[in-house]
Amino acid sequence: MANILIVDDDRFLLDILSFTLKKAGYDILTAMDGNEALQLIENEHPDLVISDIMMPNLDGYAMLEKIRNNSSTIATKVIFLSAKGNPKDIEKGYNLGVNAYITKPFNLQELLEKIENQLKS
Repeated sequence: MANILIVDDDRFLLDILSFTLKKAGYDILTAMDGNEALQLIENEHPDLVISDIMMPNLDGYAMLEKIRNNSSTIATKVIFLSAKGNPKDIEKGYNLGVNAYITKPFNLQELLEKIENQLKS
């Protein structure tokens, strides 16, 4: 089954998403900020990253730029799951190379569908 990295500085949300996605059959890794996530991406090569944008140390946008600028991680699938729902924020995510963008509060079924779509493509 696919290996998914969840990146969010909200421990409660990390726990809920981890539990839900494990129940759906995925292997889960978690990180609390972009720096920790980059180390895991480099070492563990997850099939998909689900990341918040607003985080301490290294935000989701900067993390995505680093992923896309590294030849060993450039193809990593990334879904932003963020409270930043402004069209300019969403456009910035897509311009930086995010594969999908979901705004919080989110529908769990929509998230599961986007995960499946990204893993198939």
